[in-house]
Amino acid sequence: MANAPKKTGYCLCSEATFGGLLERQQARPLPFEAFLRQYTGCSDGCGWCVRKLRLLLIDLGMYFE
Repeated sequence: MANAPKKTGYCLCSEATFGGLLERQQARPLPFEAFLRQYTGCSDGCGWCVRKLRLLLIDLGMYFE
């Protein structure tokens, strides 16, 4: 996917790199909404990276509902 974000992104709310979040998702896969609640602070935070994370997970075949 040409517009997918790079693994080097950063989630401000959880203070975690996209790479770190991907490692958590790979170790214990969760549906996307549960992923946001469990591994990020995006449910209560700014939400800046939600779309980017969704695209990245889709691109890597790690996204499911």
